[in-house]
Amino acid sequence: MLWRFCRLCGTLGGSIIAGIVSNNKTLYRIEQLERKVEKHNSVVERVAIAENTLKSQQHQIDELKGICKMINWKVRMRNPMFWAQILLSVIMPILAYLGLTAEDLSSWSVLGKYL
Repeated sequence: MLWRFCRLCGTLGGSIIAGIVSNNKTLYRIEQLERKVEKHNSVVERVAIAENTLKSQQHQIDELKGICKMINWKVRMRNPMFWAQILLSVIMPILAYLGLTAEDLSSWSVLGKYL
């Protein structure tokens, strides 16, 4: 009779310990899944923000395309002020890179020297 009781206690004890260990493993796995879900949700939120930004930028590009269609390029190309602006937009960054200012350019020969 004593052996049966010892067997019963061993079986119950083992079952309880196995249940506790199994419960701990289940809780650990649930925590890991929750972390993965949080990461996934943050990625989804960032993708949604990126999509909205992309839509906004696409809208701005469409607006700029519309503006470019309204420019009369034939007239623009004949305008000397347009060419002066283009030339300055190329020359000024080069001069800024060299550390020059407008005061340093006292004649055309000095400008030619640096270009």
